[in-house]
Amino acid sequence: MKKQNEVNLKASFQLHLKQQKAHLDALEENAGSLWIKEVTLFSQADKETRQYDLVFRNEIGDRLSYRTVYDCFKRIVKGLGFGETRIHDLRHPYVKLTTKKLLQKQKTQATVCNNFGFLLLCPKLAP
Repeated sequence: MKKQNEVNLKASFQLHLKQQKAHLDALEENAGSLWIKEVTLFSQADKETRQYDLVFRNEIGDRLSYRTVYDCFKRIVKGLGFGETRIHDLRHPYVKLTTKKLLQKQKTQATVCNNFGFLLLCPKLAP
Protein backbone atom coordinates (compact mmCIF):
# COMPACT_ATOMS: atom_id res chain seq x y z
CA MET A 1 0.00 0.00 0.00
CA LYS A 2 1.34 3.42 -0.98
CA LYS A 3 2.12 5.79 1.89
CA GLN A 4 0.66 9.29 1.77
CA ASN A 5 4.03 11.02 1.21
CA GLU A 6 5.44 8.34 -1.07
CA VAL A 7 6.19 9.38 -4.64
CA ASN A 8 6.84 7.01 -7.53
CA LEU A 9 9.72 8.39 -9.59
CA LYS A 10 10.47 7.51 -13.18
CA ALA A 11 13.61 5.44 -13.67
CA SER A 12 15.32 8.30 -15.52
CA PHE A 13 14.73 10.66 -12.59
CA GLN A 14 15.95 8.03 -10.13
CA LEU A 15 19.13 7.81 -12.20
CA HIS A 16 19.60 11.59 -12.01
CA LEU A 17 19.20 11.49 -8.21
CA LYS A 18 21.75 8.68 -7.94
CA GLN A 19 24.18 10.71 -10.07
CA GLN A 20 23.58 13.74 -7.86
CA LYS A 21 24.27 11.62 -4.76
CA ALA A 22 27.57 10.47 -6.29
CA HIS A 23 28.41 14.12 -7.06
CA LEU A 24 27.67 15.11 -3.45
CA ASP A 25 29.81 12.24 -2.16
CA ALA A 26 32.72 13.51 -4.27
CA LEU A 27 32.19 17.08 -3.03
CA GLU A 28 32.11 15.86 0.57
CA GLU A 29 35.35 13.94 0.10
CA ASN A 30 37.03 17.03 -1.40
CA ALA A 31 35.73 19.34 1.33
CA GLY A 32 36.85 17.05 4.15
CA SER A 33 36.20 18.53 7.60
CA LEU A 34 34.66 21.68 6.04
CA TRP A 35 31.66 19.68 4.80
CA ILE A 36 28.35 20.71 6.38
CA LYS A 37 26.46 17.49 7.17
CA GLU A 38 23.02 19.03 7.81
CA VAL A 39 21.91 22.50 6.81
CA THR A 40 19.90 24.50 9.33
CA LEU A 41 17.14 26.63 7.82
CA PHE A 42 14.50 28.79 9.44
CA SER A 43 10.91 27.79 8.75
CA GLN A 44 8.66 30.85 8.47
CA ALA A 45 5.59 28.65 8.90
CA ASP A 46 6.76 27.05 12.13
CA LYS A 47 8.88 29.97 13.36
CA GLU A 48 11.71 27.59 14.17
CA THR A 49 14.88 26.18 12.67
CA ARG A 50 15.06 22.70 11.21
CA GLN A 51 17.85 20.44 10.00
CA TYR A 52 17.79 19.41 6.34
CA ASP A 53 19.79 16.88 4.35
CA LEU A 54 19.67 18.67 1.01
CA VAL A 55 19.90 17.09 -2.45
CA PHE A 56 21.53 20.12 -4.10
CA ARG A 57 24.42 21.79 -2.28
CA ASN A 58 27.46 23.95 -2.87
CA GLU A 59 31.11 22.87 -2.64
CA ILE A 60 31.13 22.66 1.18
CA GLY A 61 27.69 21.13 1.61
CA ASP A 62 25.80 24.32 2.38
CA ARG A 63 22.54 25.28 0.68
CA LEU A 64 22.69 26.85 -2.75
CA SER A 65 22.17 30.59 -2.75
CA TYR A 66 18.98 31.99 -4.23
CA ARG A 67 21.06 33.68 -6.92
CA THR A 68 22.70 30.39 -7.95
CA VAL A 69 19.34 28.64 -8.29
CA TYR A 70 17.80 31.63 -10.09
CA ASP A 71 20.65 31.98 -12.60
CA CYS A 72 20.67 28.23 -13.33
CA PHE A 73 16.88 28.19 -13.75
CA LYS A 74 17.01 31.16 -16.16
CA ARG A 75 19.77 29.47 -18.20
CA ILE A 76 17.76 26.24 -18.50
CA VAL A 77 14.51 28.03 -19.38
CA LYS A 78 16.24 30.14 -22.01
CA GLY A 79 17.94 27.06 -23.48
CA LEU A 80 14.58 25.30 -23.73
CA GLY A 81 13.06 28.32 -25.46
CA PHE A 82 10.38 29.04 -22.84
CA GLY A 83 10.98 32.81 -22.79
CA GLU A 84 10.10 34.68 -19.62
CA THR A 85 9.26 32.05 -17.01
CA ARG A 86 9.54 32.53 -13.27
CA ILE A 87 10.35 29.80 -10.74
CA HIS A 88 7.01 30.60 -9.12
CA ASP A 89 5.25 29.68 -12.39
CA LEU A 90 6.25 26.03 -11.90
CA ARG A 91 3.79 25.53 -9.06
CA HIS A 92 0.69 26.70 -10.92
CA PRO A 93 0.02 23.57 -13.01
CA TYR A 94 0.25 21.40 -9.87
CA VAL A 95 -2.00 23.63 -7.77
CA LYS A 96 -4.57 24.01 -10.57
CA LEU A 97 -4.75 20.25 -11.24
CA THR A 98 -4.78 19.28 -7.58
CA THR A 99 -7.37 21.91 -6.66
CA LYS A 100 -9.64 20.72 -9.48
CA LYS A 101 -9.35 17.11 -8.29
CA LEU A 102 -10.09 18.09 -4.71
CA LEU A 103 -13.14 20.09 -5.73
CA GLN A 104 -14.36 17.16 -7.82
CA LYS A 105 -14.24 15.05 -4.67
CA GLN A 106 -16.59 17.62 -3.14
CA LYS A 107 -14.03 19.07 -0.77
CA THR A 108 -14.85 22.51 0.51
CA GLN A 109 -12.97 25.56 -0.67
CA ALA A 110 -11.68 26.01 2.88
CA THR A 111 -10.09 22.56 2.76
CA VAL A 112 -8.47 23.35 -0.58
CA CYS A 113 -7.10 26.62 0.78
CA ASN A 114 -5.87 24.90 3.93
CA ASN A 115 -4.12 22.15 1.95
CA PHE A 116 -2.07 24.75 0.13
CA GLY A 117 -1.55 27.10 3.06
CA PHE A 118 -3.65 29.82 1.46
CA LEU A 119 -5.79 30.69 4.47
CA LEU A 120 -4.26 34.14 4.31
CA LEU A 121 -5.76 34.42 0.82
CA CYS A 122 -9.08 32.99 1.98
CA PRO A 123 -9.71 34.92 5.23
CA LYS A 124 -13.47 34.40 5.12
CA LEU A 125 -12.93 30.66 5.11
CA ALA A 126 -10.40 30.50 7.93
CA PRO A 127 -11.57 28.59 11.01
